[in-house]
Amino acid sequence: FIYSFFCLLFIYTLSRGDTYVNYGFSYAIRMGEVPYADFNLVILPFAPFLYSLFLLFSKSIICYYLGQALLLTAFSYFVFKLLDKKSFCYFAVLFMPFPIAMTSVIFPGYNFLLLLLTTIIIYLEKEGKSDYLIGILLGCSFLTKQTVGGLLCLASIYYLFSDWKKVLRRIEGFFIPVLVCLLYLAITSGLDDCIDLCFLGLFDFRHSNFYYDKFYLVCLILAFIVLIYRIIKKPKDISNYYLLLFMSCSFPLIDY
Repeated sequence: FIYSFFCLLFIYTLSRGDTYVNYGFSYAIRMGEVPYADFNLVILPFAPFLYSLFLLFSKSIICYYLGQALLLTAFSYFVFKLLDKKSFCYFAVLFMPFPIAMTSVIFPGYNFLLLLLTTIIIYLEKEGKSDYLIGILLGCSFLTKQTVGGLLCLASIYYLFSDWKKVLRRIEGFFIPVLVCLLYLAITSGLDDCIDLCFLGLFDFRHSNFYYDKFYLVCLILAFIVLIYRIIKKPKDISNYYLLLFMSCSFPLIDY
């Protein structure tokens, strides 16, 4: 936790990504503003609301970083659980220098939150934990970034041919956070604007913001090939499908 906090403050400051924009969204919610009605968002509101909780104690960005350090500690915990004796690989990635670096991912925002949620889901799959809980986390992923979260849900189709009950339990879990969000949007009269910005507006966003860097495009293609190979070798390992679908977070900006 201490290491993560100091990295956010002093070390990994070369690439903060959209930290200040994301902080602004959470700050606005903290001050009582309503997403889509008082300010625009092109993502569903789970991440801004979650991070706004850390600002209840203080509106300082320091509290924002303290909250992120807690989430990074949780992320590290699940990574260690998954890697076990290969945990040194995590440190190898963590300290890898630019241009392939964790620096752009560890800062607060929906990209990190998607990574955290996906990691927890993969851990729960490995351990055979509650389908309801996996469904709830998939719902939270959808509410974090609708495109990536929606695709992650497709991995559960893996179970359609073996256990319908598992799928139904996940669907029930999925709709718990989604229905809460829909109710909130309906009460605040933000549902129409949400659909316009987060779903219909995706096409406009892609046309005006599509960008790719050649180096990272090559990295993406190589990662894609590796995952396809892993799926062929272990077709019943659902984590490979999650990882493959998670790669959609690189669109429409294929950069670091």
